[in-house]
Amino acid sequence: MNQTNDIAERINELENVRALRELVDNFSILADKKDVWKQTELFTKDATVDSYVNGELTSSLKGTQEIGTAFEAYLSNFEIVYHINGQHVVSINGNQAQGTLYCRVDLINSVNESIS
Repeated sequence: MNQTNDIAERINELENVRALRELVDNFSILADKKDVWKQTELFTKDATVDSYVNGELTSSLKGTQEIGTAFEAYLSNFEIVYHINGQHVVSINGNQAQGTLYCRVDLINSVNESIS
């Protein structure tokens, strides 16, 4: 492989890593805005979202309609949703990517209580 191809491949990989980062950031921003149906456009129509707690599968959502309905119901419990994305490490091999992103999510709701 010549140096020109090597540079082109490296640039392509950097662009793909950046695109993945933007995807995660856009997902978070749309969640913060509670724009769930715009958020589902980031998924393929046959996407699956699996949620795990302590290593155990707690839910499996299939398709954008099911994902959107579940996200909307969950986010309706909160007045404010705020994501802070942090470290982002990804490796790309062909059309597969694997990585880790740290994200802090604050879910805020107020409770109206009367004091007697």
